[in-house]
Amino acid sequence: MKASLANTLTLKQKGLILISVLLFVELAMVFILGALLYKAEESIHNESQARDILACVNYLYILKRKAEDSADYFVGTARPELPKKVHEAVSAIRSELENLRSLTRSSPEFAQSADALISSLEKNVQIWSDMVRLRSSANKRDWDTAGRMRHSTLRDTNTQELVKAFFSFQDKTSALLKKNSAKNLSTQSNIMLWILVGVVFNVVLAILLALAFARGITSRLGVIVDNSKLLSVEKKLNPPLGHTDEIGDLDRVFHDMASTLQEALRRDRALTENAMDVIFTIQDSRITKVNHAVNDSWGYSQEELIGKLPDQLFAKNKQEIVRELETCRSTLELEAAIQRKDGRLVDTLWVAQWSEHEQCLFCVAHDITERKKEEQLLASSEMRLRTVLDTMLVGLIRTTDDGIIEAANPKVCEIVQYRNEELQGQHLSSIFPQLTTSVLRDLTADNLSVDGAESTQAIKTIEIEALAQSAATLPVEISAGRLQISDKPIYLLTITDISARKELQLAKQEFIGMISEDLATPLSSVHDFLKVLTADTNLTQNGHDRAVLAVNNVGRLLRLLDDLFEINELESGQLELKPSMVSIQEIVDRAIDAVRVFAEKHKVTLESNQASSRIFADGDRLERVLVNLLSNAIKFSPEGAMVSVSITESEHLLQIKVIDHGRGIPASHLSSVFTAFKQVTSSDATKKGGTGLGLAICKAVIEQHGGSIGVDSVEGEGSTFWFELPLEPPVSEIATT
Repeated sequence: MKASLANTLTLKQKGLILISVLLFVELAMVFILGALLYKAEESIHNESQARDILACVNYLYILKRKAEDSADYFVGTARPELPKKVHEAVSAIRSELENLRSLTRSSPEFAQSADALISSLEKNVQIWSDMVRLRSSANKRDWDTAGRMRHSTLRDTNTQELVKAFFSFQDKTSALLKKNSAKNLSTQSNIMLWILVGVVFNVVLAILLALAFARGITSRLGVIVDNSKLLSVEKKLNPPLGHTDEIGDLDRVFHDMASTLQEALRRDRALTENAMDVIFTIQDSRITKVNHAVNDSWGYSQEELIGKLPDQLFAKNKQEIVRELETCRSTLELEAAIQRKDGRLVDTLWVAQWSEHEQCLFCVAHDITERKKEEQLLASSEMRLRTVLDTMLVGLIRTTDDGIIEAANPKVCEIVQYRNEELQGQHLSSIFPQLTTSVLRDLTADNLSVDGAESTQAIKTIEIEALAQSAATLPVEISAGRLQISDKPIYLLTITDISARKELQLAKQEFIGMISEDLATPLSSVHDFLKVLTADTNLTQNGHDRAVLAVNNVGRLLRLLDDLFEINELESGQLELKPSMVSIQEIVDRAIDAVRVFAEKHKVTLESNQASSRIFADGDRLERVLVNLLSNAIKFSPEGAMVSVSITESEHLLQIKVIDHGRGIPASHLSSVFTAFKQVTSSDATKKGGTGLGLAICKAVIEQHGGSIGVDSVEGEGSTFWFELPLEPPVSEIATT
């Protein structure tokens, strides 16, 4: 029972018990010594009290003698100061009697003797007081009879009685002092004896408990040490200790660890034997162990390689590889071409680790044949990519997040007349002054690509000026994209020299301006003349018809010239808008009224929802956009159809849709409907009329307002032309109005 209880205690509990036993013994010694000290203090107190009582009695005796002597003197003489001395002695005796009463009150052994002494002294004090009073009276006869008689009585009776009381008190006090002295000596001897016994007992007990505690620990630790030795040689361990203390927990953990380690070793052996990589050991320059993977990887059996030199495996650089393996004393990593048993070559990556304890080299050979092929393909692909970049007709620049140029292709160097090494490290603004870091980030805000996956947002393109090394400026077109690779943004910019395009645009604008000015005036005169001619009543019917046809043709030419002139002004930015706060409902109503006769002619119904929005825009230009969209919708709608204008408002945008139910637009033509001179079919210009510039003008007007325009259409079901405008104008536009 005791053994099982000891096995269930932890080391902490055993240590607490050991300390508790020693503390208990120490406390017992303290209590015993405390009792002895209490007795010693009590004896010392009694002795001190006895000495105080003895001193008080001696002092009373002195006062009594003083009072007696003074009484004897003033009985026989008439000196006036003697009664005063007797009175003082009497007062002192009374005070000291009170002190004696207080000292003997808590001492029963002195109480009886003290009462006798106090009683005798009080009688004497009373007689002395009467004598002083009689001596002080005026009647001398009374003093001679009564005073002398009292003095005689005092000397005859009380004196003997008082002396007897004094000697009795002194005898008792002396006896008590002797008794206390002997008792104090005995108490001191007992204290020294208990101190000596306690110290010896504590030392012996502490040594015994420490030996027992240490023996219980060291014996079990020896078992654990022995188990560690058995584990190192892979032998069976000693049985578990069975204790529940910390050492028992350590023993259980050690057994669990040993089981886990043995299981891990078994798994490692299984993994080694079943691994895809070839795992082997080399000792004394020969292969000593090899796993089964060598059969599939290299075509050899284990028996064919064990005991062989490894150099017979290498297809090239045999001596160099063998020398590195023989001199390896830490970790080695190398690539080696292995010749299989069937003659084929296998590219391998060797990782070798030297074991100082076993004096052998552990090697793992991983097949990297496929990786080598991929590296070759990647190198070839990189070469092709570099060739493409070097021969691109547009410039390509790679920059950091801060706009620092990291690389540029030859086309960029050709455009800005810098060498590649001169461009690297420069900021974009040194070559493109308008392209600051903030502009670059705004340009790529909607073009984010993450891990190579491109965004579906449309890529933004801007036109700015480049500053060449010769200090000359030239116009370029820049589009940018952003890649996020390993949390690091990389910006790619394509640079296109648009000098030729700008020159062509300038020539086109000059040409359009020329024909607008040189043709518009004579055509207007011809148009007016033909209109007058159609009103001539002398013309034959055939002549009248020809004149009407000529008026229509000349009118179409004039409209074409107006459209050409307007779109030229819009594209060149020369046409200034006149924005103001306008009601969108009023613009829609005016546009519908403008095409109402045209709609009635085609037997098409118009409708619109109501809106209360007001926007900052050029109302006349927006009205023309709506008239153009409504005219197109009416022209391509069947008789009896309806054309709707839908106005919707979101948080920051106003959207207007013109919806028809006509023939629709083929998907292949949707991307080009807003291009100048583009018609869905070649016969539309003849049958439906129009210059082919209306939608291009609409697009230019909307974009100049900071909005966007588009079309959604399903062939055979109709089309929806829409445009969106910001409800709040830019601050710069408000400031200019």
